[in-house]
Amino acid sequence: MVKITFENVFFRYKSDDKWSINDLSLNIKAGEVIGIVGRSGSGKNTLTKLIQRFYAPEKGRIILDDLYIALAEPIWLRRHIGIVQQENVLLNRTIK
Repeated sequence: MVKITFENVFFRYKSDDKWSINDLSLNIKAGEVIGIVGRSGSGKNTLTKLIQRFYAPEKGRIILDDLYIALAEPIWLRRHIGIVQQENVLLNRTIK
């Protein structure tokens, strides 16, 4: 288990002028269980994509323990992270 730190993170999609993540600073202690909640489009899924390096912050840093994730190989990083997405689909049909 690792500590996750967001230091003054800014992110916006290339097609958008407004920030999706605006100056986020957050410390999650190793072993701490948290939930990220918010309305649709508030940036919850973007946070998980940033941690996995599918996206890179425009400003700021994301650190896992002492590892600045911009220096980590994305494939290695993704193999060592477990994330439950907001839309966890187990079945694609109605149960009757």
